[in-house]
Formats: sequence, C-alpha cells, structure tokens
Amino acid sequence: MGAILSKPKIPPPQPISEETKMQQARQQEILERDEKRLEDERTEELTTLQKRKRRARFGGRRMLLAERPMAELGIPKKDTLGG
Repeated sequence: MGAILSKPKIPPPQPISEETKMQQARQQEILERDEKRLEDERTEELTTLQKRKRRARFGGRRMLLAERPMAELGIPKKDTLGG
C-alpha cells in the first residue's frame, strides 16, 4: 500500500549534448545580434526625428540671421519690393 500513496520518482534530466550546447550558443548570438540591430535602428530613427525637430525649431531663425541688426524682426518694409 506504500507504493500507492507515495509520489512517483522523477527521472534525472538527460545530459545535454555538445551539439545542442553549440546550437544554443549560436542561437543566442543570433538573438543578441538582432537585438543590437533593432536597437541601432531605433536610435537612428530617434536621432533623425530629433534633427528634424531641431531643424524646424531653429531653421527659420537661421534663415533670418544675416549681416543686418535685429535679424529676428524680419526684413524691414523699406527693403521690400514696392514698399
């Protein structure tokens, strides 16, 4: 009756072969390489987005900057055509 009430014994795990270990290592390298590539792509996308925002923010002011005083105020009326 003791065999009926006792838990079954779990067999020990089988040893992992060298070929399986090499395949797991290769797969891990592939995963790490893919993660690195995705991270690089994401970083590049963020960088281009930052550049685009910076260009939109400061681009107009740079275009207005010239050798005249108070370039931020724009072009005075007397310098325009017909004015």
